[in-house]
Amino acid sequence: STLAVTIGAPFHDGGKDVTSYRVDYSTKPFVQERQRISLACTPQPEIQSVTTSASDINEVQYLILDSSYSGNGEILEVQNIRCDATGGVFGVSLAGETAYISHDADANDIKESLESMKMVGEVSIVFNNGKSTACAPFDGSSAGDFSVTFESLSGMDGDLPLM
Repeated sequence: STLAVTIGAPFHDGGKDVTSYRVDYSTKPFVQERQRISLACTPQPEIQSVTTSASDINEVQYLILDSSYSGNGEILEVQNIRCDATGGVFGVSLAGETAYISHDADANDIKESLESMKMVGEVSIVFNNGKSTACAPFDGSSAGDFSVTFESLSGMDGDLPLM
């Protein structure tokens, strides 16, 4: 018996001339294979990527991730701001827009200022180290210190640039 094979240009040639081809054949029908990939991780505030690789052959690969993680997979961005000042106003910028915050702003004032930015939907503010205003003079151990948690954003996700 004979077999005639006509081969066209490959979809992926790696940018080089194709000088040979590999033809897989069998005397039995090909069967679909199922591969299992296990990934164990504890969610951290970072972007994680999963990369798979295989020989460049014309096949469809399905990637199914199993997890015992019971959360929703979302880790909110938290940024910490420290301010050593007794007066004035300072600005924080995100995506080309600046929010201005008074040195004596409380949590609600900071929240309103940040949420006035177009891309910021909702933030929560927590003061650290016993502070209650955006800025405070350095007392030998700390200055004004608060954390901003981005609850929702418009047009941006993942790891945000620092404000």
